[in-house]
Amino acid sequence: MHLFKSIRGKVSVITVAVCAAAMVAITAAVALATGWAISATISGSLDQRLDEIEAQVAAGQMPDELRGTGADLVQIIDESGNVVASSDWASDVAPISEGGLAPGEERRGERERVSLTFDMADEQPAEDDADDAAPQTEEREQTDPSATPQSSPSRPQASVPAASSNYNSGYSSAPAPSQPQQAASNYDDGGNSGYDDGGDSGYDGDASARGRIYAHARHFVQQRLPFVAEQAGASSAQELSVSVEEMHIDATTALGIEGPILVVERGVQTPDGVVTIAALTSLAPAREAMRTVAIVLAIAMLGSLCAVAVLSWFAVARTLAPVERMRAEAATISIGDLSRRLPVPEHDRDLEPLATTFNDMLARLEAAVAEQRRFVSDASHELKSPVAAIRVMLETMRDHPDAVDADTLANDLLSENERLGGIVSNLLLLARQDEGVSRLDKQQLDLCDLLYEEASSLKARASCEVDVSGVEPVVCTADHEALSHAVRNVLDNAARYARSRVAISCRNVENADGEFVEIVVSDDGPGIPEQDRERVFGRFVRLEEGRSRKNGSTGLGLSVVRTIARQHGGDARFIDPELGGASIAIRIEA
Repeated sequence: MHLFKSIRGKVSVITVAVCAAAMVAITAAVALATGWAISATISGSLDQRLDEIEAQVAAGQMPDELRGTGADLVQIIDESGNVVASSDWASDVAPISEGGLAPGEERRGERERVSLTFDMADEQPAEDDADDAAPQTEEREQTDPSATPQSSPSRPQASVPAASSNYNSGYSSAPAPSQPQQAASNYDDGGNSGYDDGGDSGYDGDASARGRIYAHARHFVQQRLPFVAEQAGASSAQELSVSVEEMHIDATTALGIEGPILVVERGVQTPDGVVTIAALTSLAPAREAMRTVAIVLAIAMLGSLCAVAVLSWFAVARTLAPVERMRAEAATISIGDLSRRLPVPEHDRDLEPLATTFNDMLARLEAAVAEQRRFVSDASHELKSPVAAIRVMLETMRDHPDAVDADTLANDLLSENERLGGIVSNLLLLARQDEGVSRLDKQQLDLCDLLYEEASSLKARASCEVDVSGVEPVVCTADHEALSHAVRNVLDNAARYARSRVAISCRNVENADGEFVEIVVSDDGPGIPEQDRERVFGRFVRLEEGRSRKNGSTGLGLSVVRTIARQHGGDARFIDPELGGASIAIRIEA
């Protein structure tokens, strides 16, 4: 299971599994194709020979024997079911087909076993067993003078149950004809089996089918005769006269062929009537070839699979080498030095975008850390000024109580304290916004009341004219405290730079993004250059440092305004001046 904990292991296991499945499919396909091809070749060869016999028979040339047919057994059967012609070694084999096919009709099938019936009445013992057989025959004649070698199976003494049945008793699989000596030994019973394969049987110079059947029959009689004698009440096996007139045996035993066996039957019209050509041959070579091909391919595929596993392991390791270099480089980057970047693999469409994305993230992180550091530095500086002013005032009052007017000192302390509170409030709001924990209490409010209230407050603390003629009756959903804070910051900023007039207006607007409420504050001051209109929304950004500090600006007001507007689903931006100075629009969702 540890393999699945790494990319290399997962890819290697998946690769091996896929290759194994593909190799199994290929092995099966090739083996089946090989077996099919060899089966088709055997079947085609048989069909070619049957075509020749069919043409010969249809022309009226009925052969007495079929020599060199290329099949294990071929027979020509007439309409009455008699064998007209047969393979030269099987003249006494019963018909293997029932016949009765119409001209042009064909039956074809594969069988694991085919039963053949041999006529054993004319079969004679081999010469080397004649001497052994003669005494037994004389003894039987003396015991039962009425018994003859051709005795009918209806006689009790001559009926051998297995001789007229498909008895095989472990001998149903005879050895191949290429091993005659071994075949004879399998049926040898102390030298009395009578199996003659002297080469005159006409079965390719090896053990003949006739000799094979006779040996099997002799072996059966010798093995079963004592049991038959006992059942018949005879004192010995010699008291019974036994005659084997026919033998039922599998084609595998008779011909030395293995299954499956292909059997083909054709109906042919001849000048003398309709005959059936029947043939059988073995498809075992196809099955053996399939096994051989499957084994060879399996061994080859197993070796290939091992090679694939090793190669995939090292190939994945080599592919992941750039990732390891990126990891090692990333481990060396600390918060103290964010200027370092990950190596970007060249010409790699997968890893190059990954490395580029990580480097962009590092760049954003570096910028954020720099902004945070600058924010802390500026905040410290802004807080330091009112704290220092308050400290100077208190020390002056302590050291020179008579030189300081109490009312003036109190007013100055309250002013500095208010400035300090404003800075802390703005910093707290921005910090909450950065952390994503800022919460708004939105509710329905009358925007006219809010703007009139802030305008009145501005008139009380500033000397400029405040125009509220553009305020329309508008109702929106917003946080009253947050929106009042934003409007107050904008009005203070406008009054700080206005020459004589500040105007406030509000209206409903609608565009492709939806319905909004827009608050516009304008002044007749010097305005803001167009290239700086976006920059001034940054934190602690002041266009005129000295003047801004003198006027009490901290550089946080516009940043807070934009933050509150975005919390309400809108934004804040500078628009074209309406009074000649600066005009800022606060847009929130209606």
